[in-house]
Amino acid sequence: MVQIFLQIGVLTTLASSFAMPPVSAFEPAVIEQTVAEQHYVVQEDELLCAVARKFNVLETELREINNLSSGERVIAGQDLIIPEGVWKSYEGVASWYGPGFHGKVMANGEIYNQNKILVAHRTAPLGSKLKITNLENGKFIIAPVLDRGPYTNEDGEYTRDIDLSYAVAKELGTIGQGLASVRIEVVDESEKGKMELVEKDKNTV
Repeated sequence: MVQIFLQIGVLTTLASSFAMPPVSAFEPAVIEQTVAEQHYVVQEDELLCAVARKFNVLETELREINNLSSGERVIAGQDLIIPEGVWKSYEGVASWYGPGFHGKVMANGEIYNQNKILVAHRTAPLGSKLKITNLENGKFIIAPVLDRGPYTNEDGEYTRDIDLSYAVAKELGTIGQGLASVRIEVVDESEKGKMELVEKDKNTV
């Protein structure tokens, strides 16, 4: 009988050594990052309110920092200063978008390629990079924000926080389940070189 209990104890120890670490092991501390002041060139027929939405800033802020009077229009080719802001990391729900959007124009003006590493976010600055961690398996990736969304909502409340390209969803292991709990963090450039990054472009269509 003693031998049986010893064997069970050994098996339990071995099983626990291979068990998946708790979700908390994949949860980095909440961080806050100041998004530096940047410049943007106005596109053809683009309105100032559209630029404000693109960078998630108030139109009044754009007018003030660029010395634009009330009602003054911007013109194509005009260089605008985009004010700095503060952005926090947080946990949320990730979805992914693929064939239905493949080949369409993204918020940054480029063509969406589902096989490239990129994400869509409603408020993170276009061109900035986010670290997305799948809290269910610990896999993470760093991807640029090139598009806006997701806008799926119920009763006026957004139900998803970030849209992953097919390539990103594949790397994080979320293709089959569709939705996943993730950690979304702004990337600290000074720490970027210390991370194990998965930054591979899937250039095949």
